[in-house]
Amino acid sequence: MKFKVTSRIVISFASIHFFIAIIAFLIVQFSDDGQAGFLWFLFFYLDFPVGQLAYDSIGKLNVISNLIDWWYTIPNHQGPNIRALIIFGVIGTLYWYLIGLLLSFVISKIKANKAIKPRTKSGTV
Repeated sequence: MKFKVTSRIVISFASIHFFIAIIAFLIVQFSDDGQAGFLWFLFFYLDFPVGQLAYDSIGKLNVISNLIDWWYTIPNHQGPNIRALIIFGVIGTLYWYLIGLLLSFVISKIKANKAIKPRTKSGTV
């Protein structure tokens, strides 16, 4: 049986994650609380282990540093906020897209095995 992607699962996982990241970005961006940025730490758990790996590698690139420097020029800025949105909003969303893809693959394999091996009633000869 050919691998058929259940697009609803894949798109749902990625969309929900991206929506949560956008909401977190907006909360931190428009908050007056100096500790609002700690909200992003929840994404380290949500995107484990990719979140930490992406933060350690991508977060230190010159392109990201230049973007953060530019972001500080915008009124009501939260400098690390744009870095977190890129790392968790983009990389984390791709991670959850892959999780949805893997889940849809597993579901299609389970359905294929059930179609091939129908259940028999116990006690029949």
